[in-house]
Amino acid sequence: MINIHMREDQFNNLIQLNKSNKEEISGTMQIKQSGNDIVIDKILIGDNDIYQERSPKYIEYDIEKWLPKTLWNLYVTDTPYYIMFHTHPGLRGAPKLSDADKDMLKYIQSLTKKIPGKENTLVIEGIITRQEIAFYSQDENTQEILNIPLFVNGEEKKLSKNQSFLEAFREGFRRGSRR
Repeated sequence: MINIHMREDQFNNLIQLNKSNKEEISGTMQIKQSGNDIVIDKILIGDNDIYQERSPKYIEYDIEKWLPKTLWNLYVTDTPYYIMFHTHPGLRGAPKLSDADKDMLKYIQSLTKKIPGKENTLVIEGIITRQEIAFYSQDENTQEILNIPLFVNGEEKKLSKNQSFLEAFREGFRRGSRR
């Protein structure tokens, strides 16, 4: 199993990006690989020209602009992972993939099979809400959608749906004490 690592400033910047925009935003993440761990190196926000329409609940891409950029990004990635993400403005709960998000994840994963040398690239989708970030991928054998553990400054960020009341309270207290 792989783990994703990011710095606290990267985490906070993504949360703030979500909070400061009323419409969904998407992008990609450049990474460095360290054994079975993925370290976020750079966060790239999608250009406005790739969107046909955006709202607080969905993104509709301009396929003629979005698809070539996505194929190119898949082609030039130098790691066996491709991380894309999008925001869910207004959502306060745990970040979950919608049915449309699952379909998009599966579609991008299928594109890797069409690019020579990228057949084994694992596509990962990040979902950003007002307080949390979660990463998902598709198990190639079972086709099941899996949550990938996220570590911020070395501490695992458990999703609120998986936390006990005590863990959620401790996490909130830690976050509040850092401000």
